Amino acid sequence: MHTLVIINIENKFSLTGIKIASHTYDNYNKSISEYFFQKIRFIHIEGVRKWS
Repeated sequence: MHTLVIINIENKFSLTGIKIASHTYDNYNKSISEYFFQKIRFIHIEGVRKWS
């Protein structure tokens, strides 16, 4: 299992438009479509460190 953090969504209807960051290979702003996966699960966390 590997955890990626979504940092930008350019197009929410395509995996190529979802940009991620990960620490395994020091990836930043990489398209999630460049990963090979059999299953994917998105978790949205709200209300953490809201900046005004």
